[in-house]
Amino acid sequence: MSKNKHSVEHIKTQLQIDEHMSMQERGWKVQAVGLYFIFALVLTAAVGLYGDGLISARKITNGHVTVEYQRQYRFQARMEIKVQLQNSTDGAMVSFPTAYLKKFEVASIVPQPNENKFQDDRVHYLFKGSDGMSITFYLIPQHVGNINGSIQVNNKEFDINHFIFP
Repeated sequence: MSKNKHSVEHIKTQLQIDEHMSMQERGWKVQAVGLYFIFALVLTAAVGLYGDGLISARKITNGHVTVEYQRQYRFQARMEIKVQLQNSTDGAMVSFPTAYLKKFEVASIVPQPNENKFQDDRVHYLFKGSDGMSITFYLIPQHVGNINGSIQVNNKEFDINHFIFP
């Protein structure tokens, strides 16, 4: 018999057994495809396609203000939006549109705002501080899919977009 490394050697016996070797070979091919799929899924998760990683991280800088957030995230997992201010002598005002905040649960804000108010269909958070302020909003997504919004920091507008996985 010739040996071909891409096929199974068929042996003829006197026993009457239905082997269905073609089905077995097809099953092995499906198994190999499944293993590649699982490997690709683990690899994309490791680099951050589903949140908290290189692919998902977004950093926007405008003047002395930097906003960091994750573009992709998971439903009902706690995510962060970080706001960093340089050369801020009289504090900061950070505001979100109410339509954006309705899609999240605000779990906490660090440091706590000195004041928050609702005005012009936006929620404003006022912080007192000095140079080098860092503010972190911890949000929990309550909707799946694309969520588009904006954040204003001291009257500078930043567009933020998320895709929330189920």
